[in-house]
Amino acid sequence: MTKKITLIINDWNPIEIYPLLDIEYDSEVKQIYELLTLNDTKSELAEKIYQVFEKKFGKLFQNTLIECEVIAEKILNALNN
Repeated sequence: MTKKITLIINDWNPIEIYPLLDIEYDSEVKQIYELLTLNDTKSELAEKIYQVFEKKFGKLFQNTLIECEVIAEKILNALNN
């Protein structure tokens, strides 16, 4: 399950790390996975994603909560398939 989340987060690359290593966001993916519950709504998961990245990267993380909702939706769709 974390593999699907990793693929989505790496594709998003919210801090725009280049070159991006496959393990670049491993700790954030693990935190998102640990915070994820089976009944999370898109908005709830988006808030968790936003908090994880804001806490870790501070001002380097300039994405909005709306952008995190797009990622949350992708994650929820991937986990349901």
